[in-house]
Amino acid sequence: MGKLKEKYNSMSIQVKAAFWYLVCSLTQKGIAIITTPIFTRLMNTAQYGEFNVYSSWKEIVLILCTLRLSHGVVGPGLVKNEDDRAAFSSCMYTLTTVLVLIWGFLFFIFNKQLQSITELSSLILFVMLVHVWTQAVWEIWAKEQRVLFRYRALVLITIIVAVIRPIIGIIVVKHAEDKAVARIIEMTAVDFAAYIGLFVLSLYRGKRLYSKKYWIYALTINIPLIPHFLSQTILNSADRIMIERMVDSSSAGIYSLAYSISVITVFLNNAMLQAMSPWTYRKLKDRNENDIQKVGFTALIIIAAINLLFIAFAPELVCVFAPTQYHEAIWIVSPIAMSVFFQFSYLLFVDIELYFERTKLIAFSTSLGAILNVVLNYIFINFFGYYAAGYTTLFCYIFIAIVHYLAMIKVCKMNLDGNIVYSMHTWVSFSLAFLLVGFLLLASYTNTILRIIIITGIVGICFAYRKRIISIIKLISRSKNSFSSK
Repeated sequence: MGKLKEKYNSMSIQVKAAFWYLVCSLTQKGIAIITTPIFTRLMNTAQYGEFNVYSSWKEIVLILCTLRLSHGVVGPGLVKNEDDRAAFSSCMYTLTTVLVLIWGFLFFIFNKQLQSITELSSLILFVMLVHVWTQAVWEIWAKEQRVLFRYRALVLITIIVAVIRPIIGIIVVKHAEDKAVARIIEMTAVDFAAYIGLFVLSLYRGKRLYSKKYWIYALTINIPLIPHFLSQTILNSADRIMIERMVDSSSAGIYSLAYSISVITVFLNNAMLQAMSPWTYRKLKDRNENDIQKVGFTALIIIAAINLLFIAFAPELVCVFAPTQYHEAIWIVSPIAMSVFFQFSYLLFVDIELYFERTKLIAFSTSLGAILNVVLNYIFINFFGYYAAGYTTLFCYIFIAIVHYLAMIKVCKMNLDGNIVYSMHTWVSFSLAFLLVGFLLLASYTNTILRIIIITGIVGICFAYRKRIISIIKLISRSKNSFSSK
């Protein structure tokens, strides 16, 4: 124990931050995993589908109302304005608040039209607006903590909210008549109570409510990113909305469960990207771009391995997470889990584009995939039912990853003297191998013996190459130790 403590104390602040971000994400997602079976049993498939459709609309409104500043300008802006970080941050909060107030006025004016479009009540629409503002405040604050490697408060608040939210949610939903509405209001109230203090404290520290320079900079960077963010949300949410409209709420509920199980590994995506993105920006700023590839690809290997594990045990996971009425979800878990790998891939490429402020290129690349997703969903859901949405999602993420890779090449040629950060041959080869194993596992769901043989083969290969796998883990550790904290 003493040696472990000594080793921990010897770590750089950047490595400690990356470690605790991962622990935080594991805890947060672990609690969500544990409570999902409870909510699927408290709510029928229609109610579960209604709640997830609300969540889908909320993500769209979040982008339109707040421009998702935390996912665009905030990270690079904090790095580029190191000498005025607190003021820059407080200006992002006030800009977000002004934008939400403007949209709140529009919500009031066009309330009936919005109810018709979303099929949500007036009450839920305004609750959604409060939830959107609260989430935006949290995301800006969390981004600042990650850029500065301040992990203690971030981890503490995240875990407290992750524990309290489902506890109150279970109590409220169990005794409520309209369970979907009860869950929505409960989540909004908990988040607002938890994050309002962060907003006030950040404004006090920044001591600046308005800066023409920072507001114009933020709007210039993030407005062109709106199609990109909307496209990401469409890829994540349009399936459920379209299934509810084209099939029914029960089918949307089954698909939502499959989606929730499949994207469990997204928490690992986020944890790795949260640690890597600020580091990537600094490497690009210092023209040390050659260090980026080895960390990015080794992270991609870990993402692939975990997703294959989820695909291998998808039938068992569905049985654990929900009663038999959700069993059909097993055929959707696999393609969506594979899409997570390509989502991580393209976000690695987007970091390069974002640092060099190629926001129009980012938006164009992701928008193509989103448009394709809606078109393919409309065609194939009509022909093959809601199962098809999982496979159109996978195809579109592959398409987006390819387009973003080509966009990254263009950016590298313009800004890095033609030095391509990520090797095409390595990425394509590994992606094809990942798809092959993923579809083999999917084909084995109806044949237990075949599935055991494939899983045994994968475990055998991992054992045979255990030294190489260990070297990969050490490589990531060494790379994280090289994070600079300028």
